[in-house]
Amino acid sequence: MKKFVFEKLGNWKKVAHFLKNSSTNIHLLEGDLGAGKTTLVKFYMQLFDLDNEVSSPTFGIINQYALESNPVFHIDLYRLDNNKDLEEIGIFEILHSGYTIFIEWPELIKPFIPLPYNLVSIDHQNKKRVVHVEMVNT
Repeated sequence: MKKFVFEKLGNWKKVAHFLKNSSTNIHLLEGDLGAGKTTLVKFYMQLFDLDNEVSSPTFGIINQYALESNPVFHIDLYRLDNNKDLEEIGIFEILHSGYTIFIEWPELIKPFIPLPYNLVSIDHQNKKRVVHVEMVNT
């Protein structure tokens, strides 16, 4: 498990670099509202000069960001209630696409995530962000 603790906004870049160099393409983002889940995706896309395109997918559920090599999917499952909702948005096809995927509020989809994946837990404590990245492979 990798742990990041920081106060300055720019330090999200270290977390983004870590995920970019990870051996998995699936990243589950956990944390309270305002913890920094979408901010992390924004800093990840900044590595490709596409950070201006990043917005929260809360209402659209899925945002796709175009990269030359492959797209990045940014998914927010906050408003979904059941497995039928997951099927309707086509998430299972995305999960097996091999593309980079960030999933906010992943509780509903966790049992179906192919291994390995990164579980990214973000906490906001006393003006600091504490980010744990755990590779799940069993």
